Amino acid sequence: MKKFFLKKCFLVLAAFLFFHLSTFFPFFPLFPFLPLAPLAAGAQDLVGFLPQDAMVVISLNVGKILAIPEVRKFADEQMAKAQAEGAPGLDEFVQNVGIDPMKDLKEVVILVPPFDPSGKPAEGGLTLINGTFEEARVVAALEKSEDFRKEGKIEKYEGMTAVRITGKPAFAVFTATDTLAIGTEGFIKKLVAVKSGKEKGIMYNSAFAEVLKRAKTDSEIWAAGVVPAELKTRFSKAALETPFGAFSTLANLLVSIDLGSDFEMAVYLGSDQPKSAGMIAAALQGLIPSVKAAAAQMPPELVKVLDAIVVKADGPVASLGLKYNLLKFQEAVKKAQEAGAAAATMPDPGGVHPPQIEPKPGEAQPGLTQPAASETEPAAHQGD
Repeated sequence: MKKFFLKKCFLVLAAFLFFHLSTFFPFFPLFPFLPLAPLAAGAQDLVGFLPQDAMVVISLNVGKILAIPEVRKFADEQMAKAQAEGAPGLDEFVQNVGIDPMKDLKEVVILVPPFDPSGKPAEGGLTLINGTFEEARVVAALEKSEDFRKEGKIEKYEGMTAVRITGKPAFAVFTATDTLAIGTEGFIKKLVAVKSGKEKGIMYNSAFAEVLKRAKTDSEIWAAGVVPAELKTRFSKAALETPFGAFSTLANLLVSIDLGSDFEMAVYLGSDQPKSAGMIAAALQGLIPSVKAAAAQMPPELVKVLDAIVVKADGPVASLGLKYNLLKFQEAVKKAQEAGAAAATMPDPGGVHPPQIEPKPGEAQPGLTQPAASETEPAAHQGD
């Protein structure tokens, strides 16, 4: 039963890592292994090497995730299916790259850069991967690969071993024998400067350091972000005179997900105006019945999940939490997807749709409860 939900989660999460790996090993398709490597966090040491200019940091813990029997079973099934369709097998991957994604990957930290001065998402980024693989073993495997010799080269970068692929802006550097950094030139340079002590790392970014102090770093998955001024300005304009206007004060975001017998998720929304945290919580609380009203045919299993969500406000932080039996949560997600698929196949009754009406100043958006402008904590539901 767990396989259904975990499949959806891990395909997305693992894609972060293997997008970067495929940058360096395009000659050896990695997509058959996408489900195999949701990765790491206990990653405080890796986080400390990140440069200061970050918008989001994501950390994944492969040890806990791969300890779930259903995950390993799903991985084996996907690998067998890929091989049956003609994709290279795991043994061949290990032989060519020198890394066994089922055994050698321990932790990963991903840095998403902030917007550039024009307000557009910046290019590049940085991924740090730690595992039980060894630099010498990886280098030896690549040097033996005919395909790699055609497209790539191994060289020294600031005294460290680097792996480059012709025509690719990003490259990989072994910052330690068991740690690989993948990124564009600018971010690799900053990483090296932080590691050597020439520059200060992300923990000297006061805004980020404050968020990271609250991070539950033993979670299977956690992510922390700081909202840049440009994004706040855009949201402020979009949310003007709606129940979500308080979100324009959002300064940071923290998410953690734990998987066991229960599915546990916690979302923390930090405001730069303490009074706004209560308004953010009230807006979130009002959104729940709005979601129910917007989907009259919502499966009862999903309604129970929504009723289990707990919304609070504590000082400058609004939070949303959910703890729900994992099997029941999976079943609710499955039912919701089935309902959505069924609705998508229904014929359009005439193709005439009501116009979208913009709310007037002072009016609540249709279907949403206007939150009271107070710091009062919204009432919390009790989960199943």
